[in-house]
Amino acid sequence: VRHVVQSGESLGTIARRYQVTVGELAAANSITDPAKIRAGQSLVIPGFHAVGNNRPATTPAPATTTPASTAA
Repeated sequence: VRHVVQSGESLGTIARRYQVTVGELAAANSITDPAKIRAGQSLVIPGFHAVGNNRPATTPAPATTTPASTAA
């Protein structure tokens, strides 16, 4: 997924929007100074895919259940 930076946005606000850390966002885009992003810049959002309303690409582990023991 890509995000085009809008005027007034920071790496922090974009990271929160996509539920990633500023460090992950900076690393995915080779940004060494998080304060130096500009409107119109296209950023790769790590860990997201294009389908599913910007939900994380990873899925939670399935819930585990313990079978009930039966008394004999």
